[in-house]
Amino acid sequence: MDEDTWSECDEDIFVSIITDTADPLPSQSTGGDNEGLAAVIGESNRQHSLQQLKVRLHNKRLNRHLTNNGMERCSVYADGNCFFKAASLHLQPHDAVSLRAALCHHIRRNIEHYISFFTCTTTDEALAQIDAMEEGGVWNTAANDILPLVLADYSKRRVKIFSSRRHQSIVDISPSMPNTSVDAFSPIYLALLAPEGEPEHFDGCLAKKRHLYHQFSRHVSHPSHQSAGSAEAVVSSPSTCSSPERDGTPDPRGSPEPSATRDGTPDPRGSPEPSATRDGTPDPRGSPEPSATRDETPDPRGSPEPSATRDGTPDPRGSPEPSATRDGTPDPRGSPELSATRDGTPDPRGSPEPSATRDGTPDPRGSPELSATRDGSPDPRGSPEPSATRDGTPDPRGSPELSATRDGTPDPRGSPEPSASTTKSLSTIYNTPPKKPGRKRKSKPEAWKRNQQKKARLEGKEYVNCRGKVTEARSVKPVDCSKCKLKCSSHINMDQQSSIFDAFYGLQDYNRQKDYICTHVTQKNTVTILDEETMTPKKKTRQVARKFFLTVDGEKVQVCKRFFLGTLSVGHAYVQHALGNAQDGVFSGQDGRGKHTPGNKTSEEDRRRVRKHIESFPCLESHYCRKSSGRKFLDETLSIKEMYRLFTQDCASEGVVPVSNSIYRQTFVTEYNLAFHKPKKDLCLLCSLYHDAQKNNTVTPELEADYREHQEKKQESRQEKTNDKKLAQENNEISVATFDLESVLSTPCNNISQTHYKRKLAVYNLSIYNLASKEGQCFVWDETHGRKGSCEIATCLFHHLKCLPPQVKHVILYSDTCTGQNRNQYVAAALLQAVQQLPNLECIDQKFLTSGHTHMECDSMHSAIETAKKKIQVAIPDQWHYVIECARLSQPYTVHELEFGDFIDYKKVAASTMRNTKTDAAGNRINWLQISWFRFKKEDPDTVFFKYRMKDDFQQLKIRGGRRGRTPCMTTELPSRYLERQPISAVKKADLMDLCRLNVIPQKHHHFYEGLPCSLSAPDRLPEPDITEDVDTDEG
Repeated sequence: MDEDTWSECDEDIFVSIITDTADPLPSQSTGGDNEGLAAVIGESNRQHSLQQLKVRLHNKRLNRHLTNNGMERCSVYADGNCFFKAASLHLQPHDAVSLRAALCHHIRRNIEHYISFFTCTTTDEALAQIDAMEEGGVWNTAANDILPLVLADYSKRRVKIFSSRRHQSIVDISPSMPNTSVDAFSPIYLALLAPEGEPEHFDGCLAKKRHLYHQFSRHVSHPSHQSAGSAEAVVSSPSTCSSPERDGTPDPRGSPEPSATRDGTPDPRGSPEPSATRDGTPDPRGSPEPSATRDETPDPRGSPEPSATRDGTPDPRGSPEPSATRDGTPDPRGSPELSATRDGTPDPRGSPEPSATRDGTPDPRGSPELSATRDGSPDPRGSPEPSATRDGTPDPRGSPELSATRDGTPDPRGSPEPSASTTKSLSTIYNTPPKKPGRKRKSKPEAWKRNQQKKARLEGKEYVNCRGKVTEARSVKPVDCSKCKLKCSSHINMDQQSSIFDAFYGLQDYNRQKDYICTHVTQKNTVTILDEETMTPKKKTRQVARKFFLTVDGEKVQVCKRFFLGTLSVGHAYVQHALGNAQDGVFSGQDGRGKHTPGNKTSEEDRRRVRKHIESFPCLESHYCRKSSGRKFLDETLSIKEMYRLFTQDCASEGVVPVSNSIYRQTFVTEYNLAFHKPKKDLCLLCSLYHDAQKNNTVTPELEADYREHQEKKQESRQEKTNDKKLAQENNEISVATFDLESVLSTPCNNISQTHYKRKLAVYNLSIYNLASKEGQCFVWDETHGRKGSCEIATCLFHHLKCLPPQVKHVILYSDTCTGQNRNQYVAAALLQAVQQLPNLECIDQKFLTSGHTHMECDSMHSAIETAKKKIQVAIPDQWHYVIECARLSQPYTVHELEFGDFIDYKKVAASTMRNTKTDAAGNRINWLQISWFRFKKEDPDTVFFKYRMKDDFQQLKIRGGRRGRTPCMTTELPSRYLERQPISAVKKADLMDLCRLNVIPQKHHHFYEGLPCSLSAPDRLPEPDITEDVDTDEG
């Protein structure tokens, strides 16, 4: 089992499997002290291997999770400050020390708010835990669990944690302090490595476009970080928050994913497996599998998988996946499935899938699906899916674990995942419908004019204020300090002033800029002097004495007030306000601008009235209940405009002034996850994808080829239907018809407003239209008599075939490609049964139009029925009979009303007659989703003929499956699908009875609804798929 498979299975189950299969530790020694000691060491090695394996699985899962979300992991050193270092990447100019102090101070200042999050009960105990947490390198107090929440409150930004835990992969924390304006567009991202039973570790997490900049600036700004032993230079993700060993030996416990370039410098690109030092020798610190001692010989204690003896020869005792170079030394490149002896020849004993280059040397790329012999020719023995270019050289594009540089040489960094553009099949793009955008365009506060003005002011840029006056951009003001006793200009030059100015306005936050003032200005009360004559205090010229500082190269340099104000380009009042609202050296005030309550704000009582009205409409779950979102659906006859009209009527009856339409709409789209049900239509996803790509000039050759083939299939099916229609008009022995299921007919159906607030009974109608005679048949039943799955459709088709004139011998049926209703083995069993039992029929063809282009003549029947129902009110399902007959007066449609006893269980029929549905006569697997034509013949009762393309030849499906014996008999006694009426949901029954009590349903029809069966276990969901659902299954 490879590492990709490990990462997909549950960690605890996998570790338990290894634990169970490993040799148990003997309870007592049977061969002396040496054997007992060996057993203890073996058990210790096994436990250590399991521990390393667990950490590796979590690292792979976390890296894959970050990659899927477009994030990049910025590793920090595990010294007990990992959380603060990771968070400081988003809170410049904070570092780990200052951020730890600021968060602790924030907790003390708001201890009443956070006391409920502590495990202790008294404030003194909580403060003691905060004091312990404030010490650098400490990460074991009970208060550490609340730090993410405190970070969100302090920064007024959301904290989003990507975790390696399987069942809690993303944790989104919002500020909890009251009256806090949250910056929702710049969250703080953190990466959490949390193996079960191991200490947690935080890493930084940035968007990919920002990651390289932070890596570059961190190494350039701090030259000390470039040393080999520096904490910042080790681009790894330690699994524990502990320091490395003091003697400098490699720590095998946790650098799971180091990366290095050829010269040994840290590689910011994040290659997850190989690692090398500056001189190019293998670095045992980062390799997730091998481990080495100080003398660089392989260490069998820490290597969870490979094993070697001291002389470098392969150890045959237990090395499941050894890797070695020609000289016998361990291969640091990490080939997971390569084994070689000391002379470099492939070792057949342990290499399950050998891989080699043309000259016979082991291939370091580790491709699990590429195998070659020593002369370079493809090896047919173990290469299940080889990939090669035209000249026979291995093609790096198809190997899932192969990476190559531009010149074609293997990339030793071992990129495990190729680019999506080379491996992702095009069919996966358009088979899954893209998510539809929401009705409401999301607001973008950062693009508002007033917020842009505010941002420009905080950045010190030029802007136009609310009065239309242009405010010039701020800049460093020159100050003459030649007469200043501090000689500020001699200590701080103009370039340093500009750097301080840029850093100050780069904060872009009002409170953090005020914090900067408070931390760089100290003040104390002036001394009071008494008048010697009157013994009264003399009048002071100033009440406090202040000292001003600027930070240069990490040290605070005292400057005069004029120099301080000129460097930051602020005024005296700005500093006065910051210090006046300072508490314990931190700004405790808030920006009060724009925080007043508008005079025309909608009252909470009016909003509650709007919410109550919206919640009065029945909302249903999706049809298949498989959507990951919790969206529910309202009736398709509703809209926000119609709901607001009903709301104004209710307000008028209560004598209340209604809110505006915009307030009602805003409440609906922002506070509720509701949508108006739109039945699933025949959408062509491939055509939509192609046209969108054509507009954006992004059409690929693969997409162009698929689109052309799709258009050919569409033309073939259309032409085939035209030819069959002409044939049926000329020959009365041939019948050609199209059939489709109409959208659900909700009952009762009227224009009374109360029906909008209630659930209604679903009625189904399958329409069959004869292309030659233009006759239409409708099979109607309600949801208590049956569902609308394959068994119901097959029953209707069987009834239609029995009603055909006796001269008809050949029947051709056209439909869409709905697999759950039309294109499946149950409908095939029904048609096979019909051609054998009905004496006049000799052949039945079932043809399918191309998906996305299935407009048929039977759709005109549905349009006529939809028009007719607008003129006639329907109270019970039986009245749809008259609506359908009135839909076309010149040649009325024939209506067949079905009950639960009429439906046949063709699933049982198929199970008894069609023993083989998977392979054709040639032994190939059948793809039912791609079949475009079925043919059933009376003369071949055990064969189903089918085509994938209209122009292809027929292939055969032997329903006996090649078994000897008699042909499966076609029984005349068909089993019933239902033995009684099906119950509806209890809430739907209650809504229908409410309509009866309100006399929306006439009194004479109340007995029908009173007799409807109901059940608490019956699902309350949409009667048909919504347009947003991409699942097409069989209900029956």
